[in-house]
Amino acid sequence: MDRKEIISKRLRECRENRRLKMTQVAEMLDFPYSTYANWETGQREPSSNDLARLAEFYRVSMDYLYGFKDDPTAYKQPEIKEGGKPLSALKEIMGEVKYLWNERDKNIKIPKSLYNQLLEDADMREERVNFIVRKIISSYYNSVEEERRKKEEKILKEEELTDYYIFLDRYLNATIGRSIQIGITNDRVGKESAQDVYILSNYKFSQPYRYLTLYLERKNEKWPITFNEIQDIKFLLCGDERLKTWIYMPRQTWRFYLNFDPEVIKDEKVSDKLDLTE
Repeated sequence: MDRKEIISKRLRECRENRRLKMTQVAEMLDFPYSTYANWETGQREPSSNDLARLAEFYRVSMDYLYGFKDDPTAYKQPEIKEGGKPLSALKEIMGEVKYLWNERDKNIKIPKSLYNQLLEDADMREERVNFIVRKIISSYYNSVEEERRKKEEKILKEEELTDYYIFLDRYLNATIGRSIQIGITNDRVGKESAQDVYILSNYKFSQPYRYLTLYLERKNEKWPITFNEIQDIKFLLCGDERLKTWIYMPRQTWRFYLNFDPEVIKDEKVSDKLDLTE
């Protein structure tokens, strides 16, 4: 059994022991579901940083997940000190707060056993316990606010991208049967030649799957090209009835000029070549 298989097997066992679904684990750790599913099914291996997060979440050691050790209880939470004394209950109580405190105005009920343990670790000073709990809640809600901010930014970015997909769709549709000049921005800035000029015969465009396929022709030869994992799109409308477009992907940025038909561009309908649905 190779390392990926060992990791996937032990991740699955850890999750099932916690009686959680893969969707729940992915959401709680802020991993894309497909990413976590690939780890647990052995399709891919998590990075050391991601595996460390998983080990902390499942309360096991990284050596256990890697298959170096067979004792799943070997992991110990790092102790946090307040007032010079370690608080062994702090991590447990944090989990209880996260689970129970779903709304700001909701009452929290902390199990008495945890409270007593925390009280003992805090030198039997109740005000110290209250201070620590308030600190936990403050830290938690700071993380909640940060997560909410990131989600809002992602939603706004998706809405902006939708507008960009629709905009580019109009100009691509108005360029069918006309020329397109294309090149790689990273390596060939300003070096496009006549050999890079094609005729756009058709295209397929999908926002959910983040790809654009251009069906190009030149001298009776077909030259399809696909841009995958599109992260962003930018434009510059030139004065000579051309649209300069940048397609940003993880490892490359491509640009092309669309010599669009100014009459066709007046039609603002979304074409049947564009997919905006999940």
